[in-house]
Amino acid sequence: MMPVPLSQYAETVDQFLSIISLESLIEPFKIFVTVSTVIAAFMAARYAYRINVRNKRFDIILSCNSRYDTLYQDRINISNDKGPDDINVKQYFGRYWGLKSDQFEYWLAGGVDPQTFSNWLMSTLRSFQNDSHVGRLSYRDSWNLEKTDIDIINKSFVDFMDTIKDIAVDCSVSADEKYYVLLHAMDAIEKREEAFNRFLFDGLPTWIRGRLTVRELAKTFPKATRLGYETLATRRPNALVEE
Repeated sequence: MMPVPLSQYAETVDQFLSIISLESLIEPFKIFVTVSTVIAAFMAARYAYRINVRNKRFDIILSCNSRYDTLYQDRINISNDKGPDDINVKQYFGRYWGLKSDQFEYWLAGGVDPQTFSNWLMSTLRSFQNDSHVGRLSYRDSWNLEKTDIDIINKSFVDFMDTIKDIAVDCSVSADEKYYVLLHAMDAIEKREEAFNRFLFDGLPTWIRGRLTVRELAKTFPKATRLGYETLATRRPNALVEE
């Protein structure tokens, strides 16, 4: 048998090493492609989810604003009527408190951010505070009449609006502080309501939840406003909220 030349051995070893080297490069590349694909799919799903949530939220806010604009025009018409019909006034307030109840539920379900909802509430709070009237009926009196029926359907909303009315008529709280007290009332509801707890998805990050909680919103306030909100926690108005 003829001996195999050393050069042939060397050539075979080089080929083997080159194959090993190529496979060692291909495997990490496959892993990289797989991971990149998963990440890209996740980011696309995340983007689509956020766009969908944003569009849905926009539709809800637009619908609520449209309903409020109609109510505002009805209020003007009733005010211009020299002898407003009590039935029209009661119908106005029935639709007004129905809108507020829907806004409350939209907020708890994550369809409305707390900043928008708190601005809507401030309008109601001022109507309570100023004892505003539509026709011969005030917002305070109309609420006392309407809440009896609403309480059967949505006790949480009734309790919450009672708190807003108490904040409005509390002369010991300044006008500026009432917004902070209102936020504390919303924070207490967020901690308590089952619907909101489901919305939190057991502590998933904000970008998955799609919006801030009231407590997280407060952290975005300018320093002076944030201190006012946090300081209020140690004062008597906060006790009103947590009763």
